[in-house]
Amino acid sequence: MIRWNPGQKKRVATVLRRHPRTSDRCARAAKAILPVALEVDGAAHARVIEPEGAVYVQPKDLDVRWSHHVTVAVDAHHVDALTGPPGHDEATYLEHFFDEPESHSIRPVAPDELGKL
Repeated sequence: MIRWNPGQKKRVATVLRRHPRTSDRCARAAKAILPVALEVDGAAHARVIEPEGAVYVQPKDLDVRWSHHVTVAVDAHHVDALTGPPGHDEATYLEHFFDEPESHSIRPVAPDELGKL
């Protein structure tokens, strides 16, 4: 569980309401969440999930296909519209949220790159 204080958790929840799972605005959400995440974890950063050996990334239980997905790594968790403010342990994030997780790669993304995704 991420160590959000109540105000931080509320700010993250507000961002995620503005950028829901089917909005295709994960990079915008990550850009807005990152400053809050840095308050909790100075090493927080955005990460992009991309297909590796696949054509697209497909989250479980959603009828969408994405060319990529952006999440925020904070406190050994990933936070995004799939996880909600509580986040999900980064060690099992791909397996839990994506079909064929072995066909995906995750890499850090610089804050200035987020506007290009």
